Amino acid sequence: MKKHLPLLLFLFVLSISTFYKLADVWGNNTAFTIDQGRDLVDIRQMVVSHTPRLVGPTTSINGVLLGPFWYYFNLVPFLVSGGNPMSIVIWQIIWYQTSAILFWLYFRKKHSTFALTFSILYLFMPIGFNTARYFWNANSMPFFTALFFLALITSPPFLLGLVSGLAMQVEAAFGILFFPFAFLYLLIIKKPVKQLIVMSTGFFLTLIPQIVFEFRHGFLMTNIFLREFKGGSNMLGEKLSLPLRLDDRFTQFLGLIRDSNHLPVDLINLIYFFAIITIILLLIKRKIPASLKSITNVSIGFIMFSSAFYLLFPQNLKHWYTLGFSIPLVILLSVFISYIISSKNKILLSLGCLILAGTIIHTINAQNLYLNMIKTPSND
Repeated sequence: MKKHLPLLLFLFVLSISTFYKLADVWGNNTAFTIDQGRDLVDIRQMVVSHTPRLVGPTTSINGVLLGPFWYYFNLVPFLVSGGNPMSIVIWQIIWYQTSAILFWLYFRKKHSTFALTFSILYLFMPIGFNTARYFWNANSMPFFTALFFLALITSPPFLLGLVSGLAMQVEAAFGILFFPFAFLYLLIIKKPVKQLIVMSTGFFLTLIPQIVFEFRHGFLMTNIFLREFKGGSNMLGEKLSLPLRLDDRFTQFLGLIRDSNHLPVDLINLIYFFAIITIILLLIKRKIPASLKSITNVSIGFIMFSSAFYLLFPQNLKHWYTLGFSIPLVILLSVFISYIISSKNKILLSLGCLILAGTIIHTINAQNLYLNMIKTPSND
């Protein structure tokens, strides 16, 4: 029984989170706004006219469009269901749950405690439930970010490049970080130049549809993009001073910590504070387990890299820009909790188990509360 306990706990967490995500949207209880309507109309046009698309949904800059991957990604459930919007919501849930399974499969033999801890925190993350309630390209960013992190430490360079490029077509404001960070990471760990070229090839292949579109339309998107950042328009809002930017980013960061766990806000803030301090000390003393060094270094590096990028970004950050940022935060929290659970100190072991038990209990309570709330008929 002890041997199979981690597997049983994982299956329990996977089953419970899947149940609540499906229950939340059962009976077509999902938003259907202009974004969802636009996506379905575009996909329907592809199917009916048998015309492949070169571009996808619009970004926050009107006239600058994502690549077409989001549409091709959702073509499978669209065809299987005959265009039923609910099929894409279910498809999104399936991929989120699948990314958790892939993470668990990779780490279960390397560090079983981390594998289980991450599974609990990731599958029970409030952002994971909130983004599963309606289909939208930005809502898929958390599981694409999880897949990117997994690709970064496991996949050959070409596949890593492809994942980086395709993720940028899901949400450009966050996915734009993936390729430069992956390139920098491979440089730092001294991968051969050949591998950097192979990864870059995989990435640039994903840009071909948009490049063809640009040539056909006189570099329309390029001109709009340049005009926005030269000050010719303000679609993204007014530029902020550095103090206002720092305040905005700090507020965003606290919001992501709050939305990474159902535990009370003050408690989860305190846990993250001790987690960051502990991980810094473990890095200094070189006590991070060998099996977790790569994922820890990648998570810390990505947080630093993306923080610098967003500090340079002159406007307010929209909350959906940073949904994927929750993944490195949850990874680092998982490293901290798995460390104290694996320690020989019974107090720390009990504390780690209490955090995980509290996460499960508070998540179930929060989801039951949501289900009771949506039973009330809408007046809309």
